[in-house]
Amino acid sequence: MGEKQARELVEKWVSKRWFAPSNFRKYRRIGAFSSLYTPYFTYDADTASWYQGERGDDYQVRVGTDEDGDPIYETHTRWYPVAGEVGNEFADLPVLANENLSRERIRSLEPWPVEQARAYSPEFVAGHLCRTYDKDAEESFPEAQQRIESAIESSVRSDIGGDHQRIHELNTSWNWLAYKHLLLPIWLLTVVYMDKTYQVYINGLTGQVSGDRPWSKVKIIAAILAVLAVIVAVVVAFAVARGHHTPTHHPSGPIHTTVAPPRPTSHR
Repeated sequence: MGEKQARELVEKWVSKRWFAPSNFRKYRRIGAFSSLYTPYFTYDADTASWYQGERGDDYQVRVGTDEDGDPIYETHTRWYPVAGEVGNEFADLPVLANENLSRERIRSLEPWPVEQARAYSPEFVAGHLCRTYDKDAEESFPEAQQRIESAIESSVRSDIGGDHQRIHELNTSWNWLAYKHLLLPIWLLTVVYMDKTYQVYINGLTGQVSGDRPWSKVKIIAAILAVLAVIVAVVVAFAVARGHHTPTHHPSGPIHTTVAPPRPTSHR
């Protein structure tokens, strides 16, 4: 991906940050924009996991009725012992090998199309910043292992099935484990705004964008007030409409009329 396309992606991303300060656009144009190749280790693994636990299936029990006579039910769970084995294969699981970049933001740039990777050649990195790794393959592996073990647990729960699962014992054998060292391209915009640094990352292969930006308190308050104004207007309109359509109620019982007795007439 060239610089022109990367800048267009940044423009599009920033333009959608509705609650960022308006003058942030000016700062993003004068911010430092650079392309860098960041070091990664990707891991391949083949695992077999044996587990013991319980499967829980929900069922309904009627416990009474409410004041309208409708039945009231409670959810109970039947538990059954289970045991089994699952196998998992993992391919090209990426782990960033740098310490001074936002791991959360970099992680959100995934997935990387690492199947497009080529053997290293100086011409690929010419004109770009190129970082070396801060952690080697062994030091980076715990992060990959955590993600692998989380995926294994999910596959075990899926294998158990039911509405609930309890895993009492889980043992995993690593049948095969390998890694590759890769340099992956990232475009990076660095902006200093109100004495604070903000960075926007772009996946140089897929165009995925992730970054930080400031928040405008004025815009947020204005949006809240606008929503409140709409709610008040709707409530008032509803009340007025009900007032125009309120029917006149007449008494349903008999109508009693009092007639004054005739005044006596004097005879002369």
